[in-house]
Amino acid sequence: MLIASLQFDVRPPNPKHFLRAVADIVHTVRSSHGCLGCRFVSDCENENVFLVVSEWDQSLWLDRHLGSPEYKILRGTRILLREGPSLSVDEVLARRGARRQTEPPAGYAGCNGDGFGGRVSSRF
Repeated sequence: MLIASLQFDVRPPNPKHFLRAVADIVHTVRSSHGCLGCRFVSDCENENVFLVVSEWDQSLWLDRHLGSPEYKILRGTRILLREGPSLSVDEVLARRGARRQTEPPAGYAGCNGDGFGGRVSSRF
């Protein structure tokens, strides 16, 4: 499985235009052959940073996506961006579910003292 992450740093005041342009494309990507899933997420620490994360069954399908009209539109949003978009692709050789930890490890205080660190970030 391949995971493609496309990061966008949108110039203010453009997020509304950017969100409209990308939302429809994400729905189309989800129904593409070989796509196992696609998410459009925002960074909780920077309201102008967004990420499109798509999972692909084989490199053939990812390569086709990277040559598609939808991907060209995503790349074309650069006029609304401060920088990017930047693409990274990770190959996942095995995947298994993680156990949910209900208690922090012994002796771990975390960032805010609760043992779990507080903030969650969508950055990779």
